[in-house]
Amino acid sequence: MARSASRAQITITDKPAKLEAWLHKRNKTGKSFLGGEWVKRWVHINDERGRLHIGKKPGKDGTTVFSLSEVSDVRNLDPLSKEADGELFCFTVSQPPISAVLRCRNDEERKAWVSSLLERAEHWRQKRRAEMAGDGLTVAVTAVSQARTSHAEAPAAATTTTGPTTQGGDDGKSDVLSDNDETEDTSEVPEAVSVS
Repeated sequence: MARSASRAQITITDKPAKLEAWLHKRNKTGKSFLGGEWVKRWVHINDERGRLHIGKKPGKDGTTVFSLSEVSDVRNLDPLSKEADGELFCFTVSQPPISAVLRCRNDEERKAWVSSLLERAEHWRQKRRAEMAGDGLTVAVTAVSQARTSHAEAPAAATTTTGPTTQGGDDGKSDVLSDNDETEDTSEVPEAVSVS
């Protein structure tokens, strides 16, 4: 048998090490007289979507989710600070209007989480800037919104948002879709339009 001259090429990228662990999260309110109680939570990073998840069970998306491109602060906490409530090995993650105080088992684990979160947050901010700095913003336009615009005398001014994707309903209102939602009607396949 003769061997084929063409071979598939595999590109290997430096994928960051998986970051997931059971940490303790401080609740803002709780039974303690001085403040919130500490609860055990599964914390993991989804590197494909650039999200930090804090949840109750492994293998599921968290109930508290941070977009790494929007994280404004990741820092170690002093045990004497009000946020740390006298506990060692704490750090905070902030994406206004939400924030979380997390506690690790030791200082090495805390250093690994903080440095990794800072690196990943910077990576996702750069990726987002690069996407926005292209030939303009890429906006998804559905067939319904194109039909509405073509029937109007003057097209409406284009608006851009950095929040969740919206889908216009027949009643003229927008329904906000999260990253996990799927649309059932596949007849409205969006097409990309470049806006300068």
